[in-house]
Amino acid sequence: MQWVSVRLILMGLAASALAGCDGGGLPSIDMDWTTMTAPSARVKSVHVVEQSEEGARLEVEVELINENDVALPLLVTDYALDVDGAGRFEFLDTVNRTVPARGKQTLRVAAAVPTGGRSLSGSTYRVSGLVRYMLPGELPRLAVESGVPPPSVDFVQEGRLE
Repeated sequence: MQWVSVRLILMGLAASALAGCDGGGLPSIDMDWTTMTAPSARVKSVHVVEQSEEGARLEVEVELINENDVALPLLVTDYALDVDGAGRFEFLDTVNRTVPARGKQTLRVAAAVPTGGRSLSGSTYRVSGLVRYMLPGELPRLAVESGVPPPSVDFVQEGRLE
């Protein structure tokens, strides 16, 4: 039932935008989404920041690149880090950053795993996740507020900790 009403609202806004109307008091929708491309994401590094007998704190650096002429606000990142012999760390975090138009943004996300008294040096890891971002304009904002998930870009990397 809710999805039907969301679809009707979005269809009405799209029809108003195409007809040159302002959507009944809403700002006009003039974004050309056909030229938009998704940002790219790559893991730059995964390293141990601190380690004790009980556990280790790691940092994952993810670089996002935006080739569009408009900035893209980042909303949340949902990621997991698996370290051989130390387990899995999963986290959902609010990002509150923006990838500038034709620019880059580096996210640093943290993880913690138990070590059981052993060093993580040489351990293999796999990090994977996604970053959700907001498209510009009134229509995407209304869609997200109505429960439609915003677009996302994935990242994944496997390697060995030094």
